[in-house]
Amino acid sequence: MDTSKNNTIIVWTILALSVAGFTDAVYLAMKRIIGSPINCFAFSGCDTVAQSTYSAIFGIPLSLLGAIFYAVTIILITYYLQRRTKKGLQRVLAMAILGGVFALYLFALQAFVIKAWCLYCVISDTIGVVTALLAIDLWKKEK
Repeated sequence: MDTSKNNTIIVWTILALSVAGFTDAVYLAMKRIIGSPINCFAFSGCDTVAQSTYSAIFGIPLSLLGAIFYAVTIILITYYLQRRTKKGLQRVLAMAILGGVFALYLFALQAFVIKAWCLYCVISDTIGVVTALLAIDLWKKEK
């Protein structure tokens, strides 16, 4: 597979993951806003995590910030997909790294501070880390 085709696959994968992350974050944000319990299938700590003091920054739910993050990422990666500019890729990379580092922080919070796991949070955080790794790989290949 040639480099150009492989890079296009990476870009589309980042876009697909960002859409999945957006959907996941919107679900969590809606549950938070409505005040409805989160249906957790794999873990038993979804509500523990979602109701912890770490689930909001300045009163803004992290799930809502996550939805905004993924929406911006979708816009940036779509722009890059259409234009293929170096500046566009730099923006995607910066956003992805920001999200990936924050996702690692959230993983650590669940593991060591809250000591509970939320399936939807794990999905979102995994998407954040994988997206960051893909963006770094794309950056290296496009340089």
